[in-house]
Amino acid sequence: MDLLKQTLENERVILDLKAQDQHTIFHEVIKTAVQKQLIPAALAEIVEEALLSREETAPTAIGHSVAIPHAYLEGLTEPCVIFVRLAHAVNLGAPDGIPTRFFFFMLGPPGDAGRHLDTLASVARLMSDDEFRFDAIRARGHTDLSAALERYLRRTSLPVEVERRPVDGLQYSGRLGGGLMADIRRRLAIYRSDFTDALHQKCVGSALFLFFACFTPTITFGGVLALQTGNEIGVMQMIIATAFCGVVFSLF
Repeated sequence: MDLLKQTLENERVILDLKAQDQHTIFHEVIKTAVQKQLIPAALAEIVEEALLSREETAPTAIGHSVAIPHAYLEGLTEPCVIFVRLAHAVNLGAPDGIPTRFFFFMLGPPGDAGRHLDTLASVARLMSDDEFRFDAIRARGHTDLSAALERYLRRTSLPVEVERRPVDGLQYSGRLGGGLMADIRRRLAIYRSDFTDALHQKCVGSALFLFFACFTPTITFGGVLALQTGNEIGVMQMIIATAFCGVVFSLF
């Protein structure tokens, strides 16, 4: 992810590139990379040929409107990622059938292939995020893209772990049913409010939805059981058993 941040912060981006085929896209990107001194001019044709050859062997369009062309060659001294957004998406045969509009060109010396594996995984996670893709489409420059990346990192970062203190009544009691009895004693003071607080139109609507959502498979499995058991166990028995288990679980 650090390499992606450097890419956006250092303006290694090409936005709204007007190209309708792979050869034109790669040629324009390499030409811009030479102008920005990201790759030596003497290696421009070699890098372009390597990228096209790689695409013929195994296309790098991974889905979510993203492709990750890459080439690792002698003469490239620094690992480099270039972000490209096309003005109009092109069909590159992605697995999900979505035309490709975003490219992450990964270039570098042969020894950097392993390092770029982490970047490739980061790109896949980043571009599977609907909100970031929406921001990437609307971005007007590298600063907008950097801000979108920061929002993505904040949104997906793991929460800081806090010290967990044991909750009274959740320790092992050593007695049969001890945990259940401790749980009932702990909830007894607010047991009534668990029901009265839920008497709200949104809760009632959700409960009715869940009732029918659970009722449908109950009838289906009841029909299957009736066929398998010669009607010894059928739909009615399945409804009663499901209702009993659901009530007991809810109450206790």
